[in-house]
Amino acid sequence: MNIDNRFLFFYSGPMLTQQDLKKIEELVDKKLDQKIKFLPTKDHFDKRIDELMGEVQTMREEQTLHQGQHDEITEHLDRLDKHVGLPSP
Repeated sequence: MNIDNRFLFFYSGPMLTQQDLKKIEELVDKKLDQKIKFLPTKDHFDKRIDELMGEVQTMREEQTLHQGQHDEITEHLDRLDKHVGLPSP
């Protein structure tokens, strides 16, 4: 990649001063603070994730119990079908 050095070394326009850079830094900090002030803190985020993981675990346990109930009902129906002489599906 060729860079035209004429623009890098012979620029004679206005340059930024330390005071200009300080003002830019302050402005960027202010804008950034405004943007991130609504984001959750790490503690709040971690607490919410823990709550969600607890809910997911509860749902998994309930699903396992529910599946077990279905299995019991299916076994019971299969025994009844066999007892009365109906073919199993």
